[in-house]
Amino acid sequence: MFGDEVLATAILDRLLHHCEVIAINGPSYRLKNRLTAVQTTIAATG
Repeated sequence: MFGDEVLATAILDRLLHHCEVIAINGPSYRLKNRLTAVQTTIAATG
């Protein structure tokens, strides 16, 4: 996105310096919806 790994790291460091990072564990709704769409497509064509 920024084209330079060092620049991207510096920008993220500035943005996240005083932030709390929350790790969210669990199933991804985006992945679940994508898998459902792929299975529907396969069932329709197969």
